[in-house]
Amino acid sequence: MKFLPVQYREQLSDFFGKRGRSWHISAIITRATVESKHEVECFVHIFNSCSQNSFAVLSIIEDLLHKVKQEYPVVTAAHLRSDNAGCYHNGHLLLSLREVGVRTGVRLVRYDFSEPQTGKDICDRKTAAMKTHIKRWVNERHAVVTAEDMKTTLESHGGIKECRAAVVEVDTTRERNKDGKIPGISVLNNFQYEECGIRLWKAYDIGPGRLIPYSGLGVTPQGDTGLRVIKPFGQATHRGSVVESGRHQSEIYSCQETGCVLTFKTQAEADNHMDTGEHRL
Repeated sequence: MKFLPVQYREQLSDFFGKRGRSWHISAIITRATVESKHEVECFVHIFNSCSQNSFAVLSIIEDLLHKVKQEYPVVTAAHLRSDNAGCYHNGHLLLSLREVGVRTGVRLVRYDFSEPQTGKDICDRKTAAMKTHIKRWVNERHAVVTAEDMKTTLESHGGIKECRAAVVEVDTTRERNKDGKIPGISVLNNFQYEECGIRLWKAYDIGPGRLIPYSGLGVTPQGDTGLRVIKPFGQATHRGSVVESGRHQSEIYSCQETGCVLTFKTQAEADNHMDTGEHRL
């Protein structure tokens, strides 16, 4: 995303011609054991200047997996999920992730793209808290202009729970040619990395998918992206828990009637049906 610099009581001349600072929010969901709860923590990469392309995303993912492996040594595999933005949904990124997994020690198992407007629920929730935190800092007569200012702001007043920020810079000199393409990638939404190739689906878990061998993709492996860390992440804070729904996905509200079962979307509708005595399917 882009964050527009803001100053306390800025003049009108300071408002025009602003250039936003790029910041990327990643929500890491982990589980120590099968019986334990899922925990979530957000890592924010902030840039003073950055082209929002596939190589920048690849650099962020590699740096993120290095950090995850460092703090969670037991993690050996990862599943990625994002929306369909062009910097994510492209062949250069998807075909380079296998080598990233080899370098970081965290094997990429799958990459799934969400439906439009449904891919950043956790990140959007945390971003709202961050923006409110920044507004509070600005109201205390501070300016948030550079990436360093954003990191200082997010760590002020004890920081934000479950969030850590770092100021980084993409090393564009390490970018390789964007060779290799995945046929029909615009209609493909699910990718699974196997030993011999990538298995593709248009819709999640519908059919056996289509396997494309790595040898048939003509890919030159992308080397180490070498994301430059100007100001590293702070110490780990409280990690939030992901509350799992106690209701089974197939469970519905029902009302027993003689000879049939009526189903409703909410319990209120079921209660209203019993009160009124209406019999409608």
